[in-house]
Amino acid sequence: NLCWALNRKTMSLISVIIPCYNSSSTIAFTLEGLLSQDGDHIKEIIIVDSSDDNTRMIINKYDKKVKKIYLNEKTIPAIARNIGAKESTGEILAFIDSDAYPESDWSKKIVGAYNEGCNTGGGSYLLPIFQKNNMVAAAQFFLQFNEFMAYGVPIQKTFAPSCNLYCKRTLFCEVEGFPNIRAAEDVLFGLAICKINRFWFRPEIMVTHIFRENITDFVRNQRLLGKYGFLYRKRIGKSLWTKSLPLFLLIVPITTAKGLRIGY
Repeated sequence: NLCWALNRKTMSLISVIIPCYNSSSTIAFTLEGLLSQDGDHIKEIIIVDSSDDNTRMIINKYDKKVKKIYLNEKTIPAIARNIGAKESTGEILAFIDSDAYPESDWSKKIVGAYNEGCNTGGGSYLLPIFQKNNMVAAAQFFLQFNEFMAYGVPIQKTFAPSCNLYCKRTLFCEVEGFPNIRAAEDVLFGLAICKINRFWFRPEIMVTHIFRENITDFVRNQRLLGKYGFLYRKRIGKSLWTKSLPLFLLIVPITTAKGLRIGY
């Protein structure tokens, strides 16, 4: 139950929440980007970490505005985000992942969108300069984020990826946070929000996402997304003609559909 949010005194500032697991190669990018934001819109940064590598050694080097919550067991991102939200104090909850880093005006743009009445929304994605010539990284970028590129005007959507997402605290409480599911939790969260409030895509709120560079990891992640895409559709009562096939076959129609959408 997340109704704690309705009774807690808050300020009109941002609590940034980062779920983290074995992110020793990327978490410094995330924290440095957050700590070098324009203005003073971020009240606190909360890392919910369940790593079993040396990630915590890196995290412990950061003290300014950074609160660490260490978990003893590997925890899925949805639960980690909910734990972080429960310990936060800002009026706006902003979510970014430990393999992404924000533009310098990220928090400023979130506050700007919020003050315009966009209480919940997601931003756009950039490919790191150091991965622009990596075909595996580029493939992930276009397959996963082709609908969330850094151009265009604000529009309403039904969801946005949770690695660049913000939400008014009271709305987050009302939908009881992210559902307990390994992937596609951002889709279910967005659909829940849309029942009570508009959900916005704000392309000016930008983060750079660092992608996997190993083809095996890439394929494994696409299979995971396919599997949970099936499960979330089943959970909201939508059937797929492929439901009688092995779940791993979902990668074929999903990848094809994504490719066609990129072309338009």
